[in-house]
Amino acid sequence: MATGLLISLIFARPFGSSSRAVFFLLPVATLPVAIVLFSLLLWLARLVLNERFVPHPPQGDLELLVETYIFYALFGLGAPIFYGLALLNQWLMSWVQRRNI
Repeated sequence: MATGLLISLIFARPFGSSSRAVFFLLPVATLPVAIVLFSLLLWLARLVLNERFVPHPPQGDLELLVETYIFYALFGLGAPIFYGLALLNQWLMSWVQRRNI
């Protein structure tokens, strides 16, 4: 929920655009930003709970999280699914924003 809220605040102006080009290209920007925000929030939660992802990572936990999610979400087989979900989410945010709910 926090990731969605932050994305809606960061991209509020483009979500209000009526351009079809913006609608289809916006997930190319929002998806990686959402992945980084989600990774950061997950890392902060684990930091507060004093948990590590692996006992001795070769690099920091945050970098490991971001790289893992970026790889699997943007370059994996699920990328078309995530793109479609981003389009659906974007349409819903635009609809809510136009209705001023």
